Amino acid sequence: TVHVGFHASSNSRPSSSALKDTAILDQVVQGGGDQMMVAAGGAAAAIAAAAAALFGNKNGASATASDKAAAEPEAIDVSIPYNSAAMLAFSETKLPKSKFAEFESLYLAKSVADVTAKKMARDVVEMENVAAKLAKDLEALSA
Repeated sequence: TVHVGFHASSNSRPSSSALKDTAILDQVVQGGGDQMMVAAGGAAAAIAAAAAALFGNKNGASATASDKAAAEPEAIDVSIPYNSAAMLAFSETKLPKSKFAEFESLYLAKSVADVTAKKMARDVVEMENVAAKLAKDLEALSA
């Protein structure tokens, strides 16, 4: 699980409204691209709230201790499941949900095989380059 967070400094925290706006980003991850514009607006609100927390309130005065206590953020889970890539690929199939475990194991095996094949291809190219350099060096010594 990957956790995403924002900390402007150790003494400031985003307001609860800014944290609610970050929940929009979680909905975008789950809901799709139609909500991108809403997420951009939410991100702008989060930046504005963080700036207000850093630079004081509208009167130019620093926030009091009671203001800081009132603006205590509520916890929001913005974690990303470890198997989110497999879940996304599975959602694009027409398989029943009961087949996810089998699909996930095959998906991970295919992913590992793809990475291994690409690594082997890079190694072959590297070995060909070394062999070509050795052949060139041997030819130079023979001449």
